Amino acid sequence: AAAAAIAPISVTRKAPHHGFTPVILLLKKPDPKRATKSALNIGLSYIAGGIIPLSPYFFIASSAEALKYSVVATLICLFVFGFFKSKITGVNPWLGALRVTLIGAMAAAAAFGVAKLFER
Repeated sequence: AAAAAIAPISVTRKAPHHGFTPVILLLKKPDPKRATKSALNIGLSYIAGGIIPLSPYFFIASSAEALKYSVVATLICLFVFGFFKSKITGVNPWLGALRVTLIGAMAAAAAFGVAKLFER
């Protein structure tokens, strides 16, 4: 039974792919020399991405008021990111920007809702 469950996962390049090629098979082995640069890029991206929604809390004493500015700033950044990402990938930039903004807003709303559930 375990072998049957693993069989679909152990696909080789020569196996037929009926319209689906596992992405992992198409990836090249990462260059170990780039590990430090990649880690630095990822870390700085997280910092830059986190500073935007957190920055209002540094300057506004009321957390409820800071939340409003944080939401607006985050939605603007999501829209701008979605616009340029879509331009690069060949998707309609306006629709792509709207899509990224809506997905980001839904994710934030879900996280906020879960936090409210566990609030004391």
